[in-house]
Amino acid sequence: PEPLEINLVGELIFEYKDGNYLGGNKVINSGGHFLFGSMGIQVRPIQNLLLETAIVLPIWKDPRGKQSTTDFKFFFGIRYLL
Repeated sequence: PEPLEINLVGELIFEYKDGNYLGGNKVINSGGHFLFGSMGIQVRPIQNLLLETAIVLPIWKDPRGKQSTTDFKFFFGIRYLL
C-alpha cells in the first residue's frame, strides 16, 4: 500500500458579482468586486481518493452600496481521480 499523502494548499480567488435586477430594474445595493484567500489541506488516503477542506477569508471587499458580505466560507470536498 502507498503511504498517506497530505498536502497544504492555498489560493487567491477573485469574484466579480454583477448587480441584481428586480422587476426589470437594477438593484443599486448589489454586486461588486471581492478578493478571497484560501488555506486548506488535501489528504489522499488511497491512490484514487482525495479528501480536501479549506477555509476562505475575505482579503478585499468592494461591494456596491450597503449590503451584507461574506465573513468566511468553509469548503469540504471529495474527489475520485481517474
